[in-house]
Amino acid sequence: MTADGVTVPGFTPEDQGGTYTLSPRSYDTETIEIGYKTSDSKATVVGDIGTQKLIEGVNTFVIVVTSESGTAYTYRIVVQRDYRAPYLTDLGAVGEKLLDTSYKNTTFDKEVFEYTTIVTYMTLHATINAAIDNETYTVSCSNSTAITT
Repeated sequence: MTADGVTVPGFTPEDQGGTYTLSPRSYDTETIEIGYKTSDSKATVVGDIGTQKLIEGVNTFVIVVTSESGTAYTYRIVVQRDYRAPYLTDLGAVGEKLLDTSYKNTTFDKEVFEYTTIVTYMTLHATINAAIDNETYTVSCSNSTAITT
């Protein structure tokens, strides 16, 4: 039994069924190729053979090999596909300007991870608004400083 052309780790031709866990795949990996070769030309093989789509999270592929005598062996291949990393879709400081690390006015860019805003000495608090592309994640602020008088 192979995954992407490589023998599935832990699998041996003598196995009579079993579950085999593969190393995780990156989010960029969208498919896996599952192959097999039987030692008995009269055995039948059904299940998740060939190119299989990977979803984010745990994927389980099932292959059933049935011998000529009718004995069936079930093999499971388990592989985790990483989740896509979430990213901000918007960021702003209410009533203030976003500045880049050189203190120049800028607009939000999802590829930039550090911004600054300057508030006047009379400001007691600042409101930061952020939006994220996936509602199952949350946004939090770290290293924030409370302004006291």
